[in-house]
Amino acid sequence: FWQARSEDLLGIFRVDPRIFPRLCTEIPTGPYSDNVERMVVYRSRDGGRNWFLEKEMGSYYGEHYPSILRLKDGKLLLTFTVRTMRPPLGVHAVLGEERPDGFAFNFENDRLVLDAKTPQGMSSGGGFGPTVQLNDDTLVTAYSYRSADNKVQLEVMRWHLPASFR
Repeated sequence: FWQARSEDLLGIFRVDPRIFPRLCTEIPTGPYSDNVERMVVYRSRDGGRNWFLEKEMGSYYGEHYPSILRLKDGKLLLTFTVRTMRPPLGVHAVLGEERPDGFAFNFENDRLVLDAKTPQGMSSGGGFGPTVQLNDDTLVTAYSYRSADNKVQLEVMRWHLPASFR
């Protein structure tokens, strides 16, 4: 959940693409797997009593488990899991900006791949990727991945935004 400066509440929710297809794209076919679910944004203007679907955020099928962090410089960092459809699988991040009515993220141009350790052809080992910023401005992201021996591994990564994103 996110509270905008306008005091609206925004929720980024993981949804079934058969019920919430992404506009102007082909819906994933074949046997259903929750790995193809995606993120949508809902807004409440009345403290959470009523919710309305917002415009597309820019994410794709197989991207979910979002976490938003307001960085010290005021930018926003959205980390999320990529489980299928658009490798590399793992944790990705998108830089964004806060707006009076919410937020905006550019998934096509401002994407960072934080974790891509799940080998090609294997199912996702998790992801999840919530991030915190430390006093020295480094970022810490916890996540999981599937190793070549098909075991789920857990890691914590300490990292900096690339200079081009600062």
